[in-house]
Amino acid sequence: MELLQLRYFCMVAKMESITNAAAELNISQPSLSKTIINLEKELGATLFDRVGRHIRLNSRGGAFLEKATASLVLMDGAVREISESSGKLTGEVRLRVLAGSSLMPGFAVSFAKAFPDVRLRLFPRELHALRRMEDTDFVIGASPMDYGQRQVVSLFEEDMVLAVGQGHPLAARESVDLSEAKDLGFVCASKGPTLHAFAESLCCAAGFVPRVAMEADSMSTMRAMVREELAIALLPQSALRDRNSDGIVAISIHTPTARRTVSLSWPDNNCFSALHGAFVDFCRDYFA
Repeated sequence: MELLQLRYFCMVAKMESITNAAAELNISQPSLSKTIINLEKELGATLFDRVGRHIRLNSRGGAFLEKATASLVLMDGAVREISESSGKLTGEVRLRVLAGSSLMPGFAVSFAKAFPDVRLRLFPRELHALRRMEDTDFVIGASPMDYGQRQVVSLFEEDMVLAVGQGHPLAARESVDLSEAKDLGFVCASKGPTLHAFAESLCCAAGFVPRVAMEADSMSTMRAMVREELAIALLPQSALRDRNSDGIVAISIHTPTARRTVSLSWPDNNCFSALHGAFVDFCRDYFA
C-alpha cells in the first residue's frame, strides 16, 4: 500500500466523486478509478457503494478514512519536522483563490523565486465553494464573507469600480452614484461568497436589484462583455490593471462606499508549521 493511494482515497471520500476528485488532483479519471479499485483489491473489501455514476463511503470506507487521515497527518508532520530541522523549507502549500485572481500570476512567480523548494498549488473559486475551504491550507477571499472558525489576516483593501465600454454614455464620468446604473444590464460573477455577493450588496445599498444580463466565472468573459458594451460590471480595481482591460473605462463610485478587504484565512484547528508561517509572512509582505 502506498501513501499516494491513501491521499487519492481521502480526496475521493471527501468529494464523493471520481470526476471532481480527479480534477482536484490534476490526474486523469481512469487513473484515479484504477487506483481506488487496486486499493480495494489489496484490502479485500469495497470502500464505496456505487449507484450509477455516484459513489458514497460505506461503513468500511468510513472506518478506513479515519485511519488513513490520521496516518497521513502523522507522516506529513514527520516530513515537516525533518525539513524544518534542516533549516530548509520544503513541501506544498494549497491555496484556494476566491478573490484577487488577476494578481495570482505575479504572486506565483514571486513565491516560486522566494521558495524554490516549495510547491504552490492554486485552486480556483467554485460555485458555493465555502464547504471546500477546509480542503486547502489557505484561502484568499474578500468581504463580505463569513469565515466561520478560521484565522484571518487582512492583506489589502481595494475599491470596486463601475466598468463600462469606452463608447458608453457614462464613460466620460470620473465618478457616479451607483443608483444611476439601476436600469442598465450587468455582467456578474456566478453566485458565490465574494465578488457576486459584494456586487449585490452595493446595488442593494444604492436602492436597487441589479438587472443581470449574464453570469460568468471568467474575468476575461466579463471584461469582453463590458468592452463590447453589451453590459456593465462592478469589478475590483485590481482586475483592470493590465492590457486585457484595454477598451474599458473604470469609473469611481462615490455613493455608496465601494471598498472591500481582501484577506488570507486558514482553519483554526490546523497544525501550523514553519512553512505555513513563512507563507503568511510572504503574503503580508507581497501585498503590502
